[in-house]
Amino acid sequence: MERTLEERERLQDQPKRALKRERQAANELRSLDELKTTFLHAVSHDLRTPLTSILGMAVTLQRDDLELPPDDRRDLAERIARNARKLDRLVSDLLDFERIDRGVLGIDRRPVDVGALARGVVEDLYLAGHNLSVDADPVVAWVDAVKVERIVDNLVMNAVRHTPEGTDVWLRVHAHDGGVLISVEDDGPGVPYGERITVFRPFEHFDEDPSAPGLGIGLSLVSGFAELHGGRAWVEERNGGGAAFKVFIPGPA
Repeated sequence: MERTLEERERLQDQPKRALKRERQAANELRSLDELKTTFLHAVSHDLRTPLTSILGMAVTLQRDDLELPPDDRRDLAERIARNARKLDRLVSDLLDFERIDRGVLGIDRRPVDVGALARGVVEDLYLAGHNLSVDADPVVAWVDAVKVERIVDNLVMNAVRHTPEGTDVWLRVHAHDGGVLISVEDDGPGVPYGERITVFRPFEHFDEDPSAPGLGIGLSLVSGFAELHGGRAWVEERNGGGAAFKVFIPGPA
């Protein structure tokens, strides 16, 4: 039986469609491989740095032939603790990023004073010479306290990492539109308009220096935690210049 013109054209196109599918699959595999390489590089760099510091300082404290004044010993112990907390944050970020990616991370809402929580978070942060001002109202909202802590932690540390020493940073918590608005602003270089969406994607860096510190998942987690609460995260230009990262969480406040 003679094939129709449409059938003959479809048969002729089959090799082309198969080749197109193969190319798409190859491109997806290449993208996954590049993502894996980026991920492994970021993890190895960001985990090794605090580990090296902890090891070096611990070995110094172990030396019997070295007499250290009490103030120097206390300083080393504090630096070890600071680097250990940094490692803890990195590991927590990695675990939660993987859980969000698989869609298995839930939230445990309870009434929380978000303003007091935010003030408590920044008490333990190393600000690397930045000037932090806190304006946090006593706003009680139904949130997952642990995840809101991580939102505040990641937003403040993002501002510290991506602005020069001496930059002013502002943390604000206020009731807003029936929920709570958390914002971290700085008077640094800001985020280019075209990157204000991509900056929340994992492994994205908006610095000119691609070796800038950070795994590149902190802001992705901020966005993910906000969405788990039914809210959202965004960045805009700060009045007067710089960046203003904001998270809105709806609900009783």
